[in-house]
Order: sequence, then C-alpha cells, then structure tokens
Amino acid sequence: MLETTNVIEKNFTTLFLENMIHNNKVEPTARHYSDEIKKFATTIYFYSPKAYNYIRSSISLPNPSAIRNCISNINANTGFLKDVMGEISKFPDEDKYCCLILDSMSIKKEIHWDRFNHKYIGYCDYGNNVTVEDCESAATEVLIFLLSSLKNKWKWPIGYWFVDKIKSTVQSQLIRMAITECNGFGIKIVNVTCDGAYANTSTFKLLGCDLDQPYDSIKSHFNIDLSKPVIYYTPDACHNIKLARNALGTFGTFINGDDNLIEWSFIDKLFKLQNKIGCKLANKISAAHINWKVNPMKVKLAVQTLSSSVADSLLYLSQTSIEFAKCEATIKFVRVIDEIFDFFKLKKPICKSQDALELFFGFMRGKFGHNNNPNCLQFKHAFKSILLHNSIRMSSGNCTLLSPNEDSLFAIKWKYKKHEQDNDENSEVDYCSLVEQNNNTFLNSITENILYYISAITYSPEHEDHSYSNKNDIMKSIYKFNSTKQRGGLKLALNNVFKTVQHTESLFKSLMIEKKQLFVKNISLKIMVYVQNALATSTTMFQECDNCWDTSDLFSRPHKIKIINHITRTYLNIRLHAYSKIMTSSIIKPASKRQKLTKTVLFYNM
Repeated sequence: MLETTNVIEKNFTTLFLENMIHNNKVEPTARHYSDEIKKFATTIYFYSPKAYNYIRSSISLPNPSAIRNCISNINANTGFLKDVMGEISKFPDEDKYCCLILDSMSIKKEIHWDRFNHKYIGYCDYGNNVTVEDCESAATEVLIFLLSSLKNKWKWPIGYWFVDKIKSTVQSQLIRMAITECNGFGIKIVNVTCDGAYANTSTFKLLGCDLDQPYDSIKSHFNIDLSKPVIYYTPDACHNIKLARNALGTFGTFINGDDNLIEWSFIDKLFKLQNKIGCKLANKISAAHINWKVNPMKVKLAVQTLSSSVADSLLYLSQTSIEFAKCEATIKFVRVIDEIFDFFKLKKPICKSQDALELFFGFMRGKFGHNNNPNCLQFKHAFKSILLHNSIRMSSGNCTLLSPNEDSLFAIKWKYKKHEQDNDENSEVDYCSLVEQNNNTFLNSITENILYYISAITYSPEHEDHSYSNKNDIMKSIYKFNSTKQRGGLKLALNNVFKTVQHTESLFKSLMIEKKQLFVKNISLKIMVYVQNALATSTTMFQECDNCWDTSDLFSRPHKIKIINHITRTYLNIRLHAYSKIMTSSIIKPASKRQKLTKTVLFYNM
C-alpha cells in the first residue's frame, strides 16, 4: 500500500489529485479537467479505449467523445504541417538547428470514406491541392518528414504524404520545399538522413550530390539557397550496415583495392568452429547470424556480425589455424564497417539516425494492437493523437520519439461544430444536369426495393409523431423486398422519405459516371445542399411542414429542411461507406501466401 502511494505521489501532482477528487464529488456536467488530467486521459485512450473505459469506471475522467473531439481539433491533413513548424519557430535559436529525417512506411491499400473531411481517403494525396500522381491511384506507402534537434532532444514530424512508390524526381522536389518552408520559419536544416534505397540515392543525385566517385572525390552536400550554408546528406548507419552484411552474405566474396579477397566463408567457419567446441571467442555469432535471410531486417544481427569482436576472433584464429590463414582482408573489412557504424552512432550533432522515425512507425502500428500496418484513415487518427501530446512510449527501443521534459505543441481544446451551410461553397459541378441525365435512366425494381428498405433505416424515431405522408401511397412492388425481410419489427418507410433517398441516389449514381467528381472537396455536403434546395421548395414534399417557414425563428433552420438534411445525411453515410468497400475490392490484390497461412503458422507454434 505504501509503495502504491509513493508511485502516485511521484507521478501525479497534488493539483492533479485535488482536481480528480473534486470531480468525483460533483455532477458530470459540472466537472472541469486540468491540462494534466487531459494529457493523462489522452495517453491512456491512445493505448487502449477499453482500458480507458475500465479506468473511467473507477475515477473521474473525460468522456471518450470529448477526447475524440480534442483529437479532431488538430489540423493534420496531408502536406506540410505549418502549425507544427510555427510552434517550432518559437523555440530558442540554438534549438532550431535540425536534421531532416525521411522514410516511408507501408500502409494497407484500402479506400475509406472520411466523414469528418467529407471525402474518400486512400488515394495518392500530396495535400495543398498539389497533384503529382494520378488521383485515382491507390496509395501503398506514407512518406514522412521528421525534424530532429541537433542540440536538444525534441523530434517532431513536419509533413506526410500518401504515395504509391514515390519517384526520386518527386521526392527531391519535396525535400526542396521542406527546406524552403523551414527557412521561412527560421528553422535551420544542417543535414538530411535517410536509408540507402535506390530511390533515395537517386534523389540526392538530383539535388546535387555526386556519390559514384572514389572516396576522396565524393560530394555529399547540396545547396537549395546560395545565400544559405550547404546541407549534407547523411546515410542512416543502421540501414547501411545491413546493406554491407547483405552484400557480403549474398555474393560471398569481394575484392579490395589490394586485390585481396574478402570472404563470408570465414565468418561461417568461425560459427562452425564455435559450435563444434561449444564455446564462443567473445562474440555473438550464432545460427541466426549465419542464416540472416530469415530475418534480414534485424539491425542487431548485422551489427553483431560485422563487429570488432568478430574481427578479434578472426585475428586470433588467423594466428593459430591454417583454415583462417588468409583472412586479413576480411578482418580489415569488418573493422572498417564497425568503426564507421560506431562513428555514426555517436551522440554528436551531425550523427543522427532514423531511430526516431522507426519508433514513430512503431507507435502507429502499436496504436491498433498489432503489427500490421494501418490504412490511411487509421494513420491520420493515430497521427493526430501523437501530435496532441508526448506521453506515448515504446515498450522497447534505443531511443524515445519525444522528450519527457517537453510539453505538447498544441493545447487540448474543444472543436466546435459548424453548420452544413457554412461549407456551402461555389462548386464547378453542374449538379442539375447530372440529375437530369440520371433521371432519364429507368431505375429497375430491384434498386427501388433496396432504396425503400434503406429508407426505413433513415426514418428517425424523433419524427415518428409526424405524419408526413401516407404509407399506402407507395406502390406494392417497391416494398416487396421489405415484406420478404419482415419478421415483425421492420418499419415501413414514408413516401416522402423514400423520394428523398431516391433523389439522393440518382445524384450519387450520376457522380459515379465521372469518377473524378469523387475527389471534389466536401462532395457529401454539396450533395446535401443540392437535395435540400431541390426539395425544400417542393409543394408535394412534406406538405405538413409548409407552414414552418412562417412559424420558424428568423435565425433557426425550418423544420422541413432539418428533416431533408437528416434523411440525406443518414443515407449518404451508408452509401459512401458501402461504395468505399467496392472501390477497395477493385484495387486489392489476391491474398498472399503469408496472409493465407498466418493463422496456420500461429497455431503450429503454440
């Protein structure tokens, strides 16, 4: 009990505990939460909403909807995050010297309807109305730019883009834009770090680096603005040591500048010798290091293979065994790689690795309780959670993403909802002609039956006291499917509700003819506005509400418009989500052997 009390006193301030005790004594509507409680609540909710609900049953914490509201208030759309750079610009000048780190993370190739931004998400998106690739091309990766302070411990992402195997020409332009944006905020980028992928090396060649020359002639810097200092390209040490190990392990033999052989077989012989005698010569070499192709992404295996301890073991054996008589070139190669890696891993300003960005990817995957990569919509939600606060930590890793001494860049505050008419912008889409074109097409009886069935779902209980239409006015052929599904509790849709849904569907199908209309900003809201304008003034629709124009308050919306908007919004929510699944099924590849055998492998190893 005393130990628990000490833990609470160490991690929670007196103000935190007093605020929590006070909230337990008052009604939920009278509770006020301090920023410390808000940070604690958002952190727990990030890890597990179920765990948060369990804790909330014992102590007073904000409602989960309040946390989601705060997270949605963060502006984290694709492109450069100027709000983040604006906050970084407020740091002291000595903390503005940074390393720009970039890398891509694989994401699920899925299309989803984002009901908060009223658009489909899952396609290539560069933000800021920039079109680089075909907007109908589904994204397979997310490219992230992250700034890491050279003199302090803070690390913050400044931009991300959904891409499909980004080209070096596009990536080089994004780097130029990132450096220019940072210069505008007074942020000084000293070097850029990334892994050794072919697209990355090609990117820096386009920026002005010359990496194909002999060591003494390599040009590893470039310049964006001649009035600014040069910027250095720093390859990531962890990825490069894996490349060195992979190359030697794959080809087996190199020839150095003195025409001597660098051979993988000596490392293999070292493993077999140690395995035979049952002891090791103070190194970590094991079967996992020799069979590295099983786990090619593990940095630990590559570092321990090309390490000074392995070089020392080979040096000892070269002096005592004929089998290792000609391994001097291999020893020199291993020592050089080890020394280069140690140099880049030193805690010096210029020596920044991708650890922070790799852990950032780990946060994203850990948000959903598994290691599978998230889809675009899941990524955006998790991204906002991380920007909101910095109390999230990995269970393992050799660095942390954010310093525990740093506060969040953004305040935790409410997002106030806007009315639909506030988003009623001028659109280039000729909605009237689209509907007229669609009305010329006969809706077959199956479609009408399905629409009538859905219309019963869009009928809200709050309108049940109003008799806006006679159900008997509807043709029996339309609710034949509804009668088939009837088990006693299924409601019949009103005639006016069905006509509203039918009108909305006709416009939606017209937009499907030209798929580019799917990417119009706030397309769902514009459909709602068109349906509202088309039906609100109709004398045959919801006749019982015609007098609401005279009785309604000048600043309130007429009851008739509220009903039409409710029906249209509910139907579009169903229709847009359903259509996103259709688009996902059209682009998704057949399941791989790994996906098919995942459960089989798990059960086999239990």
